[in-house]
Amino acid sequence: MIIDQEFNALIPPLTPDERAGLEASILTEGCRDALIVWGDILIDGHNRYEICTKHNIPYKTQQIEFASRAEARIWIRKNQLARRNLTDGWKIELELGNKQDLLEIGKAKLGGDHGNQYKKVPSLSKNDKVATPPHNTRAIIAESLGMSTGKVAQAELVRAKAPGVWELVKAGEETVGGAYQKIKKEEKVAKRKEEIEEQKKVIEKEELQKPNGLFDVIVIDPPWNYGREYDPEASRVASPYPEMSQEELLKIELPAKNDCVLFLWTTHKFIWDAKELMDKWGFIYKACLVWDKEKMGMGAWLRMQCEFCLIGIKGKPFWNNTTYRDIITEARREHSRKPESFYKMVEEITVGRKLDYFSREIRKGWEVFGNDTNKF
Repeated sequence: MIIDQEFNALIPPLTPDERAGLEASILTEGCRDALIVWGDILIDGHNRYEICTKHNIPYKTQQIEFASRAEARIWIRKNQLARRNLTDGWKIELELGNKQDLLEIGKAKLGGDHGNQYKKVPSLSKNDKVATPPHNTRAIIAESLGMSTGKVAQAELVRAKAPGVWELVKAGEETVGGAYQKIKKEEKVAKRKEEIEEQKKVIEKEELQKPNGLFDVIVIDPPWNYGREYDPEASRVASPYPEMSQEELLKIELPAKNDCVLFLWTTHKFIWDAKELMDKWGFIYKACLVWDKEKMGMGAWLRMQCEFCLIGIKGKPFWNNTTYRDIITEARREHSRKPESFYKMVEEITVGRKLDYFSREIRKGWEVFGNDTNKF
């Protein structure tokens, strides 16, 4: 009896309980089902063969014929798909393997008896191409397994991009959807990290066009130095852009007029640093605006839901407010994106040239400065 390693590798392994149950059954009742062989090669019954050999239990064999190894592989996979408790990962693995072998068989048939790998097929007319429905292998696999085409597509991506993770899916230790989401998340993080590195290069080369002149109103949202690895889910407070230390921020010279209003955004962690910046830039602290984001966020001591904007003045700027309170309630959006109601408030109670420093979006009536001004 020959154990073909390629064929053997196609067979999903038994769980310890399944293996123990099969061995107990064979020891009690003998090997009731014949082992399937192709010549001297074992095709089906590898576990039964191993148990029978171990305990010197007799077994029967049954011959089966195949035209090629590809046909043998297809038979093995189809036979395994009938097993109970087979994971979705293994089901898709078996069907995807058959997809490749069916293509191989199809190419061989096109080659005819002349040894050619491919045989030229007459080209279809435009009308023929429209009338003939496309061969959707993914849809066929999905229908065969009773799954959605989306799930099969996710499985193909995981299988191609993360073989190690795919083995976990086959073993039932990870779901297809869960593995897919992890890969997409890793790709997203990798892409954003690459963008951050590019932004850093731009900053180091000082290629940013600094704002011209002085301003009556300045809104600034410093890239506070959280020092955390960017993760869009597990660490939202980590900045998805280059951060700056307090020492670097203190070196900034704000283009403020002698009469100017400053709106300085900060979080719990950096409130005292924000006040230090305001003092360094020559502004007198007047009030603190609270933004209620309407949704609970991260936090070690308390689950954070608010962000703060310190308001300071230099000289005697124009200020006309009899309506707005010290709190804004508006649902949070993307990381670092500030509420629209804030900008509406600033525009209504102040006048003059307005600068959005470290801005991440273009805003009508404002001048912006930053290396990510087209983000939103």
